[in-house]
Amino acid sequence: MKKTIYLIVFIVSVNSCNSPQAIDYIDKGNSKVVLKDYKGALEDYSIAIKLDPTNEKALFSSGVSKYLLQYHFGAIEDFNKAIEIDPNNSDTYYYRGLCKGEILDYQGAIEDYNTAIKLDPRNANFYLDRGYIKDRLEDYRGAIVDFNKTIELDPINSRAYFNKGRSKDKLEDHRGAIADYTKAIELTPSYASAYFWRAETKRKAKDYSGTLEDYSKAIELEPSSIYYFMRGLFKLELGQKNSGCLDFSKAGELGDPTAYDAIRKVCN
Repeated sequence: MKKTIYLIVFIVSVNSCNSPQAIDYIDKGNSKVVLKDYKGALEDYSIAIKLDPTNEKALFSSGVSKYLLQYHFGAIEDFNKAIEIDPNNSDTYYYRGLCKGEILDYQGAIEDYNTAIKLDPRNANFYLDRGYIKDRLEDYRGAIVDFNKTIELDPINSRAYFNKGRSKDKLEDHRGAIADYTKAIELTPSYASAYFWRAETKRKAKDYSGTLEDYSKAIELEPSSIYYFMRGLFKLELGQKNSGCLDFSKAGELGDPTAYDAIRKVCN
């Protein structure tokens, strides 16, 4: 959610260019982005680019629309052209980094985030997403450094605390991970994923009552098949076979076919 809001705010603000007609189409595209009509916005930005092929703002906005539509390779092409025209726009490197992360070009994503941070070292989002990629590259300590920097710049960023908890968990710092998940929940009480992963970590720490409470809270907030399935497995570990099998059944209803395999193996 935070990424999308940042994208919209930036797009709406970039409405200056050389061609008056292109301005009109960029404005139309901006209005459609606010309404989440990304395909319609892309059509307008494409017309603006035809009218003014060297307009960095139109290219950037087109790239963002493609990113939101998950057209990652096309978005990268737009961002490449925008960077050729204006190599000092930190946001363009940032969003190109987002796209590179989506296509698993993690090293390329890191390089783009590094450039974005060099151009704008006070933007918390840049550190947050670089930290996420470092985590994917198993540089957990480096990821934690970036998440801490995000928190320094944006102390109420619950996603930074959540991601830091995930990295600490992978380093087997269970106490530290639980503390970070707890802070994420304090900042965003509806953060279902934070409850789920805190449950997983409490399970490792042998806090069984806390584990069950957190699984249940995650399900209350977001009735996901994986949450039901994992709570079902945990209940089986506790000897609560009937209740665990009910959770498997619910996971199956929500679309997890492996839940029915579990029912056939342990519940019949």
